[in-house]
Amino acid sequence: MNEYMNRIILIGNGFDLAHDLETSYRHFIDNYWGKKVEQIAQTKRIPNNNGIINDFGMCIYEDDDIQITIKLPLDNTPDSTPIHKEISCFLEKENAQLKYKNKFLEQIMYGYNKKNWVDIEDEYYKALKKCIENKDKNNDEVNKLNQVFSVIKKALEEYLKETINTKNQKYNDKIQNNIFSHFDLKDFIDKGVEDIVKCEYQKITKLRNSKKQLSTIDLSETTLVLLQQLKNIEIDEVIFKKFIFKEENASNFHLIPKQFLFLNFNYTNTENEYYEYDLFKNKTDGYKAEMKNIEKQVIHIHGELKSEGNPIIFGYGDEIDDAYKTIETINDNRFLENIKSIRYLETDNYKKVLNFINSDFYQIYIMGHSCGISDRTLLSTLFEHDNCVSIKIFYHQKGDDTDNYSDIVRNISRNFANKTIMREKVVNKQYCLPLL
Repeated sequence: MNEYMNRIILIGNGFDLAHDLETSYRHFIDNYWGKKVEQIAQTKRIPNNNGIINDFGMCIYEDDDIQITIKLPLDNTPDSTPIHKEISCFLEKENAQLKYKNKFLEQIMYGYNKKNWVDIEDEYYKALKKCIENKDKNNDEVNKLNQVFSVIKKALEEYLKETINTKNQKYNDKIQNNIFSHFDLKDFIDKGVEDIVKCEYQKITKLRNSKKQLSTIDLSETTLVLLQQLKNIEIDEVIFKKFIFKEENASNFHLIPKQFLFLNFNYTNTENEYYEYDLFKNKTDGYKAEMKNIEKQVIHIHGELKSEGNPIIFGYGDEIDDAYKTIETINDNRFLENIKSIRYLETDNYKKVLNFINSDFYQIYIMGHSCGISDRTLLSTLFEHDNCVSIKIFYHQKGDDTDNYSDIVRNISRNFANKTIMREKVVNKQYCLPLL
């Protein structure tokens, strides 16, 4: 078994979506409006339920977030679980008016309607910066923002619990094969390749200094081929490196990681489907032997559902942004309440990540993570670390024959101060694969 360096499986929301789990912000928002429309329908059927009838025959529905004024009677009873776009159709058909009492919700929906997608954590940071712009020290805007954000966090947590309870998570054979695939030398920067070459060459040296048979030495297939072909010819590291990069040789190395780290940015535990050894029951004996004793660990860096010891971290994580420096100089802890890097200190998860990346060279597999700036503090630490020798993207292949590889690369670039190093570490698209 030829073990070399480590591998981090970087898991984002796209990983859940690939397993048919409706856990995105889009799903959460659609569910929110579905419930609102259902409540509005109930109000019109039973006027004293959160609503009143005014002198103009209009029903006014009101709660902590919104106020909707609707004409009577209700012409079209809405679906109990519509997508958000149907709220606009509902308002138009009913000649209704929507007024936001929750200004942060209004901000979220403005971004959602504009792009058909929204990052709630990113919108929180934008709202936080607006609070900074208001120089009136007696204002309580930041308090209101944090309170509303806390309500949304709880609502999201409840939605995810409901979703996970109603869905069966099933592993995908292709994803499993990618996670536990052998290293490909073409994926690594020179430093990573040099490490492999050095380790294999040291084995050759030991072999020549001993009288052991080739079959008793833990060498890769390529090294064995090299020794058999060159026999007694003196081999130095330069010759060895040239040999292994020949197309017919590079694919025979079959090198596997020493350790796997499933670094999950979600609140769900979908990675468990790929964590247990039983998943290899349909594989060859050789594959099972390779993978059985490899150390594997999981870190839910943003917490887990239903976990008191690892509570959910929901906020923003970009200390590199210039505005963050301003936030720190305000000397008001309310502005730091939902900063991820501070919340990381509530558990030892971040320290475990640091211990892992400091221990050896590693390759990163990106599976379903957009690598956006809301996690830039941690991602920059992972990507720019000297031990990171490869970043391989498993992109989302869309139905119209397009994909998000370039989007992910652009997001990754924001996590690098040195763009030259970024271009060396990120694996070219021709060597990458779709997640599904």
